[in-house]
Amino acid sequence: EVDTFISVTGVPPVPDDAPAPGVMFSLQDDFDLVDYLRTVVPADKPSMLIVADNDIVVPPYFGPPVYDWLAPPKRYVELADTGHNFLQDACVLIQEQGGLQALADAFGLDREDPLIQAAEDGCLPEDAPVESVVAIWNHLTVAHLNWVFDIDGDLAAASLEANYLDTMFPERMVEY
Repeated sequence: EVDTFISVTGVPPVPDDAPAPGVMFSLQDDFDLVDYLRTVVPADKPSMLIVADNDIVVPPYFGPPVYDWLAPPKRYVELADTGHNFLQDACVLIQEQGGLQALADAFGLDREDPLIQAAEDGCLPEDAPVESVVAIWNHLTVAHLNWVFDIDGDLAAASLEANYLDTMFPERMVEY
């Protein structure tokens, strides 16, 4: 049984036959996500939807329609200055190395290749420091789980308040 779910830069719920061409997730122009979501009943469970504002793999514009569709109680977080791969182990190293340009050059790949862009999405020097993004993600995840499972429930709920998050993680959220 599932008691809650947390979606991190996730693909929105779509039918199995919805095309996802290439590396970057996209839907055909004639596919209406909002109309499709009207045909699907969301899980009646607490949820948290976390998106990255610069995500090129699963663009953040998928977030609001999915959030609107979710059953309450629900939370929506848009992380600032980051992309899709902030949780990948290699992201810190990629960021420290200035991206994957040297690797792309070594293998004769074009820096504009979608595979290279997707692999370093959220891990470039101009993105927020990976450690600060992971810190807020860790906090949100643990606090949400503690709130759902009533582990220090009042403290967990307080640590999920926008003012607290803004104080502890300044400039890490675009929207909450």
